[in-house]
Amino acid sequence: MNNKYLNHSNPSLNYLQNYNEPVIGLDLDSVVASTRKRFLEEIEKRYNITINKNFYGTDPYIPHVDKSYGELVQEIVSDNIAIYDDIDPISGASEATQKLKDNFKIKIITHRVEKTWLDETKRENMKNISIKWLNQNDIHYDEFIYPTPKDKSNVPA
Repeated sequence: MNNKYLNHSNPSLNYLQNYNEPVIGLDLDSVVASTRKRFLEEIEKRYNITINKNFYGTDPYIPHVDKSYGELVQEIVSDNIAIYDDIDPISGASEATQKLKDNFKIKIITHRVEKTWLDETKRENMKNISIKWLNQNDIHYDEFIYPTPKDKSNVPA
């Protein structure tokens, strides 16, 4: 038995009944954007290694590199924040958001702009890059949460 989520409790969603239109929160990375795929490609290039992309779990183990996946992502973003410009959307993401918009207010909730990850200037730049990417890839949203709280469940959606 997988006990990973045994003690997880969902936040109260009672406040949603106060909205005329239900609100759905969508994460940007690996939900709407193929971020993980792009970062794994960059890690392969930087470290001249091959990563088995068919199995890498939630926090992929990168062979022959003495850093966690999160540390590698931070390193890449620190060197080149524009990496987010050329990430592909998840297949069907645009179509899905176009269908969802008829029944839901859509909030984009991403840790790309979480307060502790980047300084204010880089966070603002990341917000602009992310919004530009959403628009260029025809991803419908009504609100881009900025800055995102560390616990995304604190966003009313």
